[in-house]
Amino acid sequence: MTTIDQAFPSLKFSENFSSEKKFVDEKDSLILFDAAGIIQDVNAAALNYFKFDKNSSQSLKQKNIEVLIPNFSNIVTLPKDDKSSNHFTARTTDDRLIEITIYFTRYFENTTLYLAKINHISDSAHNAPKVLVVDDDKICRLILSRILTKKGFQCDEADNGQNAINSLTQKSYDVVVTDLEMPVLDGCKECKKWKKIEKTEKKKPIPFVLNTGHTVDGILKKRCRKCGIKKIMSKPVSWEKIRPIFEKLQIPIPIG
Repeated sequence: MTTIDQAFPSLKFSENFSSEKKFVDEKDSLILFDAAGIIQDVNAAALNYFKFDKNSSQSLKQKNIEVLIPNFSNIVTLPKDDKSSNHFTARTTDDRLIEITIYFTRYFENTTLYLAKINHISDSAHNAPKVLVVDDDKICRLILSRILTKKGFQCDEADNGQNAINSLTQKSYDVVVTDLEMPVLDGCKECKKWKKIEKTEKKKPIPFVLNTGHTVDGILKKRCRKCGIKKIMSKPVSWEKIRPIFEKLQIPIPIG
């Protein structure tokens, strides 16, 4: 059996394969399998995703990936090389809809290995992830909302931090994407105020993403950490910027 670390040393931050770091890390749900679909390794995040304990890692190895994803061989076409990512949707054994992304193909120790990442995706428009878009610039709100709506998200908008707090008290959201500089209440104060409400009222934490035109330097990062903002995204916004951030925050990605 081959481990993920052996086949893809970049996950331990090797400089030789820095391009791989861009797409996956140890926090993602990763599965390593061969051309026959035999599981070689799974990481802790994948075990947690499929609701297995750490002792299950050994029992899953050398089993076909269809014990986790039925009909896998009929759904997924394995790539012949490592030139592009392959995305597929499938259902797990517990009937959750997921996206399988095969990021890397590598010939290692006389066999072809595939490293795949598993993400949960929304099953229908009814339970599509809800995003609160906060920005005092109407055009910025419109652009971001259109990008997300096109991808299957449900979006509400607020033009300042205080109105965002008002929306959060009335409706549940999966994530808040907020601007920094706004009248009445800026993005950092907005997040800090809501985190205090979450703690006081024992609400489920909602991740905040900063969408800013400011330079992302050490000072801004420290400011965001202090107020509770999880991720920072630089304007102009695009789906290519949004998607990896949402994946890191484990926000379900709809089919779209």
